[in-house]
Amino acid sequence: MGNPVGLGPYSNVISRLAAGVPSAPTAVTLRTIGELTMRVAWSPPDDTGGGAAAAHPLMGYEVTLVQLGETEAVVLTRSEAPGTRQSEFTGLVRGTAYQVQVRAQNDALDDSGYGPAAVAAGQCADGVSRAGVCDAAGLVASGAASAPTGLELRVAGSGVIGVSFGVPGDTGDGTSTFPVLGYELEWEGRALGSGTVSAGGTVELGSGELEWQTPGSLQSGMRVSVRVRARNVAGDGAWSLQLAKAAVIYPDAPIFVTAGSGSIETCPVSTEGGTRRVQLVREGGGRAGCSGSIPSLYLALYWTVPENTGSGSADASLLTALTVEISGTASFDAVTSVVLPIIANDASQTAHLGAEQSVLLDLGRTYFLRGWVTNAVGRSGLSQVVSRQAAGLSSAPLGAELRTMGELALRAVWEPPLDLGAGDGVSYPLLGYEVSFLELDTTTGTWTSVETRDLGAQDHAADFSGLQKGVMYQVRGVYPSFPLESEP
Repeated sequence: MGNPVGLGPYSNVISRLAAGVPSAPTAVTLRTIGELTMRVAWSPPDDTGGGAAAAHPLMGYEVTLVQLGETEAVVLTRSEAPGTRQSEFTGLVRGTAYQVQVRAQNDALDDSGYGPAAVAAGQCADGVSRAGVCDAAGLVASGAASAPTGLELRVAGSGVIGVSFGVPGDTGDGTSTFPVLGYELEWEGRALGSGTVSAGGTVELGSGELEWQTPGSLQSGMRVSVRVRARNVAGDGAWSLQLAKAAVIYPDAPIFVTAGSGSIETCPVSTEGGTRRVQLVREGGGRAGCSGSIPSLYLALYWTVPENTGSGSADASLLTALTVEISGTASFDAVTSVVLPIIANDASQTAHLGAEQSVLLDLGRTYFLRGWVTNAVGRSGLSQVVSRQAAGLSSAPLGAELRTMGELALRAVWEPPLDLGAGDGVSYPLLGYEVSFLELDTTTGTWTSVETRDLGAQDHAADFSGLQKGVMYQVRGVYPSFPLESEP
């Protein structure tokens, strides 16, 4: 510098690189990192102000969060240190789209040293861009998905459990249309009667995979428990309720105990101890108190539920049907098949069987029966064969008489019936006779029982003594049936 006197001394020497504002930051991305939380990340600008070949120190970054919609609104602006490469935003509004702009600052005089802003590109967690969700414009704020809906377990095969479920009601943005990235399914299997886990694991399913099956063939009765959850850009969602179901295999064959036959009209279902009775019948009839028509000629099959109906126990509720094959020959050359439903008693978990189906039965003919049971997996093997001669009630005894046998004594006599139950002259075992002795009440005109006797099949007479003089007596045979009256 100089004045009227002259030039003064030189100042100190300073230097300065001619610099402009920095270029925009690079690789700017925006991702969801948790419940209604986003993170923007970036890399430094290619030109920090001194040109691509000359580095120039930055003073920091300005990060601006913008809410998108019909009109854009700046939510907040913050400054980050020059060495910072990311910034996070919390407490965002579910289902709202956001944009983040990042610009660098140096000491250039223009625009206070701020360079142009870079808009962060929204990224879904799987790296796929989805319009309106995670794209170049920004990112929609999301939370964890709710639990998947409609979880169901079913028997899908022998030793196989099938699993199905639906998309969560809230997949992240308050709707069910926000992208699900996939599902995590946990399952475990415990052997029948044991608390020890002997099978299981974690399975990763794709966003469209809403069904799954257990691998291989599980043990009979193994109890499989399953739960599932969805995953979106915010992370893992809520677990579903855990459901469990027992693995089912093919059932064992039913146990055919014996077969009976008859022709009396009776209700179609009876239970005797651990056996169930099924009537296979021919003709129609009826009886008060019974539902439906009850034929007069039938075969009665007595059988028991197998020890393993598919789940390792004799649980009759797992059975869906009993199929019986009936043939007039032991080789089953000609077969009539009858499918009978099974009704399970939930309390006792045993089946009370009741079914009627018309089949052609010939009186006196011997029939052979075999069959199988079916569950959700399929049918069992064949039962053992039982046989029975088709027969009904016998006819009345022949030559029935009531004779006087001394003072105040009577004797009823008879001969075996011509039809023992299998037709006239056809051999069939007769169990015996029931003989009732009655007296007449002359006041009311009604017969009153005095004594009832069960007699063997070989008995053809019954004596009654110690009677009262002047009283009318009657003898009735209930099986076979014959009424005889005495004179007073």
